Amino acid sequence: MFLTGIPIAALIAILTGLICRAIGMDAGAAKPVILLSALGGFLLGATVPYVLPHLLTP
Repeated sequence: MFLTGIPIAALIAILTGLICRAIGMDAGAAKPVILLSALGGFLLGATVPYVLPHLLTP
């Protein structure tokens, strides 16, 4: 369950870090944003593969 969330969390954290750097955020302000987006990506990646089949089947 958790193994599917780890790569998605890493990908989202990297993309968020790149976006924060592109808009000019300093490292202190970007750290909580990156951590929260990684947590959201982890939860998304850990739950969607298990919930989605139940939503698609009648």
